[in-house]
Amino acid sequence: MLTRSTRRSLLALAGVTAGITSLAATGAPAVATPADPAPDAANGAWVSPEEAAKYSAPSADALESLATCTDFRDFLPNSTIDVWVPTTADGNGNCQLGPGNQGNAVGKLQLAIRDCYPGAARIMGPIDKIYGGNTAAAVAEVQRIEGVVPRDGYYGPQTKNAMLWPGYQNGQWVGCRPLV
Repeated sequence: MLTRSTRRSLLALAGVTAGITSLAATGAPAVATPADPAPDAANGAWVSPEEAAKYSAPSADALESLATCTDFRDFLPNSTIDVWVPTTADGNGNCQLGPGNQGNAVGKLQLAIRDCYPGAARIMGPIDKIYGGNTAAAVAEVQRIEGVVPRDGYYGPQTKNAMLWPGYQNGQWVGCRPLV
């Protein structure tokens, strides 16, 4: 079994390799965009209603007195790599998201899941900037992968620091990387 740091290094290397290969082959930007899965025909959702319902009530940890993420910013401003993460309106990254939230901050979280966690992206479905049951289930899957406890489907500072984020250099995707 690979350690977390080894897995992250391999993911980052794979992302950079894919980006270089794509640029070399086409001269176009390298963008990792997994194909969106088809929704479950029986209920029109990306996950079953039972699975989505697991993430509809906040855990005690999710009820912290953190502000809601409403915006996003480059979290590594002194780096040549741009890594955009959800923040409050004043740029504070210690914020939370959960079912019912919507907007650009949710969109950046969904983008990170799509680009860095393809298995969780299949749970989430398309980027719609709405934090519904499918996004919560996808966040819970990211929490499982990264060892975040509790695995409650709510996004907060612990999940932010544990997960991988897509990096961009001069507007080109260059792979996924940890913040810490």
